[in-house]
Amino acid sequence: MVDNGVAGSGTAGDAWIAAFGQNSLRTLLTAGTILVCLVLCTTFLVDGTRDREVAVTAAGRAAANLADSLAQQVSDTLEATNCALFGLAERVTGGPAPGDSLSQWMAMQVMMVPRLHQLLVIDERGNVRANSDAKSADLDLSRLHDLLSHHRRDADTGMYLSGPARNGKATPWLIFASRRIDRADGRFAGVVVAELEVDYFKRLYEHVDVGPHGTIALVSDGGTIMVRKPFAFVGSTFRDHRARTSQSNSTGLILTTSPFDGIARLDAFQRLTDYPFTVWVSVAQDDFLAQWRSAAQANGIAVTLMVTMIGLLSVGLGTQIAKRKKAEESLSRLALFDGLTSVANRRRFDSTLEAEAKRAHRDGSTLALLMIDVDNFKAYNDNYGHPGGDAILTTIAQTIAANVLRPNDLTARYGGEEFAVILPATSAAHAVVIAERIRTGVVNLNMPHVGTPALVVTVSIGVAALAPRTSNESAALIREADAALYESKSAGRNRWSLGPRGALVI
Repeated sequence: MVDNGVAGSGTAGDAWIAAFGQNSLRTLLTAGTILVCLVLCTTFLVDGTRDREVAVTAAGRAAANLADSLAQQVSDTLEATNCALFGLAERVTGGPAPGDSLSQWMAMQVMMVPRLHQLLVIDERGNVRANSDAKSADLDLSRLHDLLSHHRRDADTGMYLSGPARNGKATPWLIFASRRIDRADGRFAGVVVAELEVDYFKRLYEHVDVGPHGTIALVSDGGTIMVRKPFAFVGSTFRDHRARTSQSNSTGLILTTSPFDGIARLDAFQRLTDYPFTVWVSVAQDDFLAQWRSAAQANGIAVTLMVTMIGLLSVGLGTQIAKRKKAEESLSRLALFDGLTSVANRRRFDSTLEAEAKRAHRDGSTLALLMIDVDNFKAYNDNYGHPGGDAILTTIAQTIAANVLRPNDLTARYGGEEFAVILPATSAAHAVVIAERIRTGVVNLNMPHVGTPALVVTVSIGVAALAPRTSNESAALIREADAALYESKSAGRNRWSLGPRGALVI
């Protein structure tokens, strides 16, 4: 038991002395260096985050403004087309029967409105009654049947938009706008159709800059891509949350990854007020954050260099301080107090016990020693953790010191969970009184400990007292107190025991 206490005390004490002996100036220097580096890094992160938010906001605002502008252009185009269809429907229903004069009028309308590819008049049976271009081979008969079926079902005479479609790979993509024609009695009489060239919108979007990986798309409420820049996926349909978002909101910004090319983009959309289309302007993150990333990388390199230089200077200065204070650190290692409990450490205990043994021999007085061990301390650490164990060691040390009242008495941490009390000029009778006072004081702390029969933290105490016959009996006193401590533990702990030689000086 004594050997284990010595080893534990020496290792723990030396480690604590090494930590405690650091010079305050070096500590302040380290703390200051860390603080400056933290401030620099925090400033860099805060500024970088703010600059990124600014870049995202600016890109979103520009995309939203562009989407609004393009949506207005599409609305104007569709409104002009609707007017042309309305005029054509009026001519068909109110004028003479369709013929060459009507076809010539339709051809003139197509010439005047470049966005129009062709105008058609179709009767209720699906026959083309008039065509702005009699030589055209771009009639999508299946699409015409679809238009007729829709207008037969729906008595609404407003403009209906469908497509895009084409007859073959060599023919252009077309968007179809149509209106129902009714007879005087309200019966279905056919439709008038305007074919809009997708290439018109393609040319419109070609000169709009949305970055190397940006896109512009005109999408129907059903999710069908009518037009897209770059010119791809026309006629494809997507069913992700963007279609639902644009249908429930007239305008907005969302960050998505494209289902077609996997590129992350910031999407601004503007839904047309009077038509079932939405204009999407999408700017790629890699594009609108490129300048921010370049600046962030440059700033990051600068901050890294600054932090490295500050760290190197701090290390160099700290090394110089360490060399200058080496003597002070050596003295600090000889400190006489235990770092955890603040009572005397093992080194001071050894020197004090030797000195008191010599004094007792000279004076012919009795020297008493208490060896105190915390019961089942390993189990306490296992159950409550080492921080909890350190806390009870500190509390017990303070309790022991509070019950040792004379100035010449010494309370010391002997090692690990073991403490010792040197009592000069004290008989065994008085020593056991102090031992009982310490034991009771620890029990009254009521510190929970499920590993003891009392369910609270307790201590076992060994008491030894002798009148030294020589000036070098300190080792004998320790052996006797240690043997008494072992007896207390064997008898059930939470008690004190008196060594056999103590009875001679009681």
